[in-house]
Amino acid sequence: MESDREHMSRRLRLFSMAEALTNTELRDAIYAEAEDADRLHRQLVAARAEAEGLAESLANSERLYTQHLNELRARTAAVADLHHPITLMGQVWCDACSVQRQTGPRTTERIAYIPHPCPTIQALDTAPPP
Repeated sequence: MESDREHMSRRLRLFSMAEALTNTELRDAIYAEAEDADRLHRQLVAARAEAEGLAESLANSERLYTQHLNELRARTAAVADLHHPITLMGQVWCDACSVQRQTGPRTTERIAYIPHPCPTIQALDTAPPP
């Protein structure tokens, strides 16, 4: 396949010799140019359609990414809320991780204390590896 530069050079030579061409040769050259123009137009239309498809795909990907990111942020916040700190006996403990047992119908007591920030909160606060 010839390059665009070679193609244009051939076209210019052809049309500079137009006076020396017969009507049939000139007509054939014009038809060839029209076919090239049609081919290029079809390629342009196809490229535009592909670009529009890619743009739509990108927009959908961005929307899904944003939705997923918002869901992850909400879940992370829910876990952080569950593992909130409480202060007992002058120290800070994790409410969710510290073990409670029921001592009556409406009373509980803590039997194991997990310091805050607990391993869960530490994991949430740790940046993932790149």
